[in-house]
Amino acid sequence: MQRIGIIVPVFNDWDSLSQLRAKLEEQALKLHCSVDLIVVDDGSTLLLDSTRVLDGAPSLDEVILISLTCNVGHQRAIAIGLAYASNQDRYDCVIVMDSDGEDRPEDISELIAIHSIHPGAVIAAKRSQRSEGRGFRIFYVLYKLCFLVLTGKKIDFGNFCLIPLPHISRLTHMAELWNHLAGTIVRSRVPLIRLDTRRGTRYAGESTMNFVSLIMHGLSAVAVFSDVLFVRLLMIAMGIVAFSAIVAIVVLLVRVNTTLAIPGWATTTIGFAATLLIQGLALSATAAFMTLNNRSNVPFIPALHALQFVRDVKRSKGDV
Repeated sequence: MQRIGIIVPVFNDWDSLSQLRAKLEEQALKLHCSVDLIVVDDGSTLLLDSTRVLDGAPSLDEVILISLTCNVGHQRAIAIGLAYASNQDRYDCVIVMDSDGEDRPEDISELIAIHSIHPGAVIAAKRSQRSEGRGFRIFYVLYKLCFLVLTGKKIDFGNFCLIPLPHISRLTHMAELWNHLAGTIVRSRVPLIRLDTRRGTRYAGESTMNFVSLIMHGLSAVAVFSDVLFVRLLMIAMGIVAFSAIVAIVVLLVRVNTTLAIPGWATTTIGFAATLLIQGLALSATAAFMTLNNRSNVPFIPALHALQFVRDVKRSKGDV
């Protein structure tokens, strides 16, 4: 029998988690798998009796509550959950999903069905239908376009995914996982299969995601490919330098060898080209130094360092 761990990060959204757990219990009865629910409490400020999370889940093999010392953010809470699951060495695969209901538990069976056919691939849920407002959808399209332009990669899925056992260790040893799960999966070059799903409706309360959070989430995804971004900036800067130098030379030749130049025109144009040249050189130096600095820094590896943020772990079968 397969053993599956379902990782769910939570920040204060305990009402939604209660409804999600009930849905997962229904699904566990249909899956014919051993299912553990791993709840990562991301430093919630709303105190909760842990028995509300741990008790009364007979169809789940075990419920595990990981409490963090502070709020580290959604993506980093997921990284901590994956590092914990990797250390247990007991799961055939893990499923990452949000607690608010927008990732539908009904889609888990399809994720597992595709996994049984392609056991070596990460199965990512891609939302084929979105119910957000028009403004959000426009910015989401711009985000995907900017990501493609800046990194040369396509990203069209979120956190809801199934990760086989061999890839859990691979991902948790990548420093990029500390910033963005989906971006790290793309960067890891593991086999990836996308599954079209519908966006579910939120169980309770309102989303804490705002415009600033969305921008930071997009920047975190781009940061996974920071080396690629800096190299592209370096190439753009070198192009600016070359273009400025060519313009200055052409203007100077026209001024010296012909009578076509308008008084003051050559000086203004060369001054403009010199400004571009200096800016291009500054951008080149910045991109080069940032690239070298990133390669010399000691990285934060989730498999080695993430569990330092764990305050305690409680299980439905006893504390550890």
